[in-house]
Amino acid sequence: MAVGLSPPHPLLFRPRFWHPVWVGHSPQLLAALVAEGMKKSGVCWVRPLGTTRAYACWHVWYEGSAYVLTSPDEQPLPDIDQAETADVTIHSKDTRERLLTWTAQVSLVEPGTDEWDAVTELLVAGRLNLVDPTEAVDRWARDGLVVRLTPTGDYTEAPDEMGPDSEATVPVETPATTKGPLPRIVHRRQTQRPPLS
Repeated sequence: MAVGLSPPHPLLFRPRFWHPVWVGHSPQLLAALVAEGMKKSGVCWVRPLGTTRAYACWHVWYEGSAYVLTSPDEQPLPDIDQAETADVTIHSKDTRERLLTWTAQVSLVEPGTDEWDAVTELLVAGRLNLVDPTEAVDRWARDGLVVRLTPTGDYTEAPDEMGPDSEATVPVETPATTKGPLPRIVHRRQTQRPPLS
C-alpha cells in the first residue's frame, strides 16, 4: 500500500451476497436473511394486521418460524389472536437499524401438543429472569398464548426499499418495576466539589 493512503473501508468489499439491491431481488436470499436475522436477534417488532402499533417482542426461532409468548404478566401483544397476518420487523444487531419487515402468517400453538412441548422448552431457556421456571409452562398454558409467526414470503420493507419514516413509537405503559433495591452505581457522578485545601 502506498505511503500516506488509508486502508480501504471493509464495507466497500463485502461479498455480493450482502449487497442490499441484489438481496432485495432474490426471494431465496431474503428468506435466508429473515432466518439469520431472527436467529441472531432476540427481539423483533410485531404489528398485527389491522393495528397501528408494533410491539417489541422477545422470541425464539424454531423450524422456520418465530414463536412469541404473550400473557397478562409477560410481554403485551394485543389482538394477535384475532389477526391472520402480522408484520415483523428485524433490526440489525450490529448497526441497530431496520433490516427488513416481513409478513407472517399468525397461528396459535395448542398446549399439550408436541410442538408446544418443544417450543415452551426453548422459551423457558430464553426467558430472562424467570422466577418460576418449573411452573412457567403451566402458567403460560393457563393464562397466556404462544403465537407462531411463519414467513409468507411477502415483505413490507426490503433492505433496498426502506420507507422514510423512522417508525419510532412511545413505549407501552407498564406497571412493571425492579424487584428489590436499585443496583449500586459504581461510577456515580460527584455532586459536590471537593475542598480546595
